[in-house]
Amino acid sequence: MPEIPDLEAIRGFLNQRLPGVRIERAEFLIPVVFRVPKDEFLQTLEGNVFAETQRHGKFLLFGLESGHLLVINAMLTGRFQYLRPGEKRRARTCLALGLANGWELRYWDERLMGKV
Repeated sequence: MPEIPDLEAIRGFLNQRLPGVRIERAEFLIPVVFRVPKDEFLQTLEGNVFAETQRHGKFLLFGLESGHLLVINAMLTGRFQYLRPGEKRRARTCLALGLANGWELRYWDERLMGKV
């Protein structure tokens, strides 16, 4: 499980890269980790713009300019990747967000215990 210092480091890393960046594409890949219907999730994210990412306990809260929050609890084995879209996806990649800056934010979870 990412511990609080790890989540703070992830939050800081993402806050240097995400605020003001538009989400061009959202992929809802492994439904078991999501707590919202697929259509609602995709409609809310696609075209939205990231604001500041915050941490509350073990949750990362990705602020969006629309006022919505993308909240992820990585639990035991969830991890984040910020990389170029052409790079090979890890098995059990649950979520992929294609960004207007040419990068992709991915959430993968080996045991599928996390929640989005």
